[in-house]
Amino acid sequence: MDRKKVLCALALCVALCVALAMWTELASAQRGDLGMDKELATKKGVGGSLANKEFDKNKLPGRWKISFGIGSIVLAIAVVKYL
Repeated sequence: MDRKKVLCALALCVALCVALAMWTELASAQRGDLGMDKELATKKGVGGSLANKEFDKNKLPGRWKISFGIGSIVLAIAVVKYL
């Protein structure tokens, strides 16, 4: 590739990054209540959270999320192998 094409590709990448940076919104902290994990936020230390080996059923992924994750891994392997 010649120098002109490299500079053009670089300018295009920079323009795309700037456009994406201007399009996104700034993150803001949640105000008010502590949120859904009140119990975890009020705990002191890590003894309570790491001591028990029980899983919270509400925080586990569902069947669709698990199958989507496994399918994406299989698809990634197929893409790397055949493309």
